[in-house]
This record gives sequence, structure tokens and C-alpha cells, in this order.
Amino acid sequence: MSTLRANTLKPITSGNSLVLQGDSGGSGVSGPSIDSNGDVDFSQNTNAKVKLPSGGGIYESDGSTEILTESSGAVTLKNTTLDATVIQPSDTIVWSKSAIIAGQPSTFTTSTSFVTAGGLTFTISSSDTAKVSKIVVIWSHSMIIENNTGGSRANLRMIRKRGSESDVIIAGGNDFLAGGTDTANNNYPTNTFVGYDSAVDSSNDHTFEIQVRKQGGDGTRSGSIYPNNGGSNYLVIGIK
Repeated sequence: MSTLRANTLKPITSGNSLVLQGDSGGSGVSGPSIDSNGDVDFSQNTNAKVKLPSGGGIYESDGSTEILTESSGAVTLKNTTLDATVIQPSDTIVWSKSAIIAGQPSTFTTSTSFVTAGGLTFTISSSDTAKVSKIVVIWSHSMIIENNTGGSRANLRMIRKRGSESDVIIAGGNDFLAGGTDTANNNYPTNTFVGYDSAVDSSNDHTFEIQVRKQGGDGTRSGSIYPNNGGSNYLVIGIK
């Protein structure tokens, strides 16, 4: 029969460890142990729980920087950086990146095949793609399409490149049209693409580009095309 009073606590030595043992209704209940290194071990009781005090919590070694606290039944995590190894739920935004690409008003193309010009390209490194399964790209740019006998029209598309794979169109397309049929005046469109890449490869950098050509590959459909005459900006979102 236990000689401990109910709900009392006493230390018990076990090898090089000190075990805290309580008495619950006359039977010993083992709590955490403190080993010779000062480490706290809960293996003595596989059902052990750590309960926060209602007005306190877990603090950094300085004793004042809050890490995990409770107040009025609500628990708050503070002053904490999540490591890259933390597994987050699906469809969680893991990172976002944005930038402005300065305009290149003197850079133009007269190509009837799709080309990238005016600095409309950026790359997301594999260290970032490794953290996500989906990428959303929102990208705007201002351009000039000079007139010709067949109008002032161009095709635009946003593509994704990676490794040795073929380019993948993620917005716009071979028939996406900017400009108009005016043969006497230049056209000054501002375009905004929203691209979605659901096949992210964690082992490769991902490069995104805006490509242009004269509409339908017809040389008469425009004069010179200035893809980034007025500047460009993009927002990229990485999703788990």
C-alpha cells in the first residue's frame, strides 16, 4: 500500500535519472525524468501531457521573450521562424516574390516567330520550387505595336522553361491577340497575364518569359514590336 498522500509528488532515482512520481488514488504515476545531462524525458509515461499555465507559457532562455503562451483559453505562438523542414497543409501559400522590370523603350522585334525581348524573363530557383507543388504568376507589361499594312497586331504568351523540357504555355497562347486592325496608327496595349503552373519540378529552376510575334506569323500584321516599352511588374506565389 502506498504511503504517499493522494496527489502528492516525490522524486525517485532510476539509474542516473531522477523520476518525478505522483500518487493518484494510492497507485504511483510516473511523470517526466531528468537525466544526468539535465534533459527532460517523458518516456516514463507515454500518455504524459505538457499543460500550459493559464497565464504563462514557454519562454526563451532570457526568461522574457514569449514563445508559446496562453491567455483566456487562447494559445499564441510568437517569435518563431518555421524551418524549411516543416510540413505545411496543401494549398498553403509558402512564399511570394515580386519585382519591377525596367522598361526598355529602344528594344524591339520584327519576328514572325515567338521571341523573348525587352528583358521580360525571370527565374525561380530550385531551392524555392522544392518547397511547393504549384506556382501562380501575375505579370503586367506595357508595349508598343507599330502599324503596318495589315494592322498593328501581335500574339503574346507566357511560357515556363525548366531543364531540357519543351516550353510550356501557362498564359496567353499562340492565338492570344494584342493590338488592333488600325493600319494608320500604332497601338499601345497594357497586358496582364495570370499563369498557373501545377506541375512544379523540385529539382529544376523554373524560368518564366513573355514572348511575342507578329500576329499569325504574318509580317504585314504589324511593324516593329516593343514588348517592354513602359516597364513590367510581376508577382509570383508558391503554393504547397
